[in-house]
Amino acid sequence: MDSTIAGSSHPPYKDRGGWLVAFGVVEILLGASSLLIGVFVLISQQILKTPHETGMPGGAYPSGILVGAGFYVVTAAFFLIAGVGSALRCNWARILMLIGSIVWMFVGALATLFLLFLFPRIMAIQKPAPPAAQHVEHIVMGGIVSMAIVFVLLLPLTFLIFYSRKSVKATFLAREGTTAGTGTPSRELPVPVILLVVWEALGAISMWPLLISPVRTTFLFGYILRGWTVVVLMLAFSALSAAAAWLIYRKRLAGWTISFWKLLFFGASAGVSFLTGSVFRLFVEMGQTPGREKFAQLFPQFVTVVMVGSLVICAVYLALLIYWRRFFLSAKPSAASLYSAG
Repeated sequence: MDSTIAGSSHPPYKDRGGWLVAFGVVEILLGASSLLIGVFVLISQQILKTPHETGMPGGAYPSGILVGAGFYVVTAAFFLIAGVGSALRCNWARILMLIGSIVWMFVGALATLFLLFLFPRIMAIQKPAPPAAQHVEHIVMGGIVSMAIVFVLLLPLTFLIFYSRKSVKATFLAREGTTAGTGTPSRELPVPVILLVVWEALGAISMWPLLISPVRTTFLFGYILRGWTVVVLMLAFSALSAAAAWLIYRKRLAGWTISFWKLLFFGASAGVSFLTGSVFRLFVEMGQTPGREKFAQLFPQFVTVVMVGSLVICAVYLALLIYWRRFFLSAKPSAASLYSAG
């Protein structure tokens, strides 16, 4: 399954071509499973014709179901594309899986914390189990947590470790006629640049599903916005993110600049809105339902935790942006072409 890739002046590496095919098949299977789940969610929309109350903030609306189905379809496309690319030894598939595994682990860690600390309290208040059945509930909870750890922590960690290995990178690069010791081809983008492109592209796409949401309310520097003002803001954010993604892909400093100031603008807006209480007023204005009131009793610090966590993520992203600016200065383009996409 393995052979040696040897360069004239570089250490030999194992050929992981067989393992790339195996991991590609696993990714294709994950994509097919995600696609089936997305189809199932779409079918469930026909059963769920009207909103109903849940224990979480907000009910289950048809638009919310469409967003959920869209998430599974996008996830399926990600794994299918990455799986085919991995089997064909395309180096972009390795970078795609590295980025996806990092995001997957981050989201998985948050989901695991939710299961460990919040989900048991929700289950207890929904319908307390009789003493004789509590051990069964504990077994079920243990099984759910174990599956979550395997699928949202260990599985992405396995992908991350595998695609980070030098022998795997050398196998990908050998197909392009480049050895691991000589580095990547000049046409290939650095990993941080690709991360920024993916992040901004996701930012551009993420705004469109929100346009079909029945709730069009948000905050901006302590003010609550409603209706078409929110739509205009979403479209502007989407357009800026799309422009930043394209310019960053072309390694233009203008793309980095858009991303930098966009982050400062919306990060400062979130901070001001949080400190002035606009975020809490927004949740009250969205309406109280039995489900939301029950959730507020279980986790009264929900809004605070979400906002503080979001601000921390913004601070980390800002530090990374400042550090990654050097990738857009190394080419030293002329002033005439600096803000050109051509």
